[in-house]
Amino acid sequence: MSHLFSTVVRCWGTRPRLRLSGYLWVAAMFAVLAVLEANRIGVFLVPPFGATLTILMLLPDAPVAQPYALIAGSVCGAAVGTGISFLGSGLGMAVLAMIAAFIVISLIHAYHPPAVALASIPVLLHPGHWSLVSSVGRAPFHRRSGRICGGNE
Repeated sequence: MSHLFSTVVRCWGTRPRLRLSGYLWVAAMFAVLAVLEANRIGVFLVPPFGATLTILMLLPDAPVAQPYALIAGSVCGAAVGTGISFLGSGLGMAVLAMIAAFIVISLIHAYHPPAVALASIPVLLHPGHWSLVSSVGRAPFHRRSGRICGGNE
């Protein structure tokens, strides 16, 4: 059984390409998000942001990690979720928000999976009108390569 498991992991598993500094950077970003959340500066410590940081660090060249997909997708997901939250709350509305975000994000070619999950946050957690959209606009989505601003500095 262990041979089968090791074969599956070796053939289908991913190999992290991060060095210790990369893991420390991710830990520091999570700490910053936690401090911002604890100080009530905004809604920052939500699972989709953790997924986004992971994608940025481990899959920086993937289409879902590119600046347009990340920024436009996240803002769109947060905006759709916030819009749906004006209509109601609960699990059904969260599912509706995620489906709507998936459709809109696909239409604008800004597919970023954590953004679909982000659409459910305003409906489920009730952080206040537009607070999540403003948090996404200020969130620290910086890539190690600096290409989020368009250059390779």
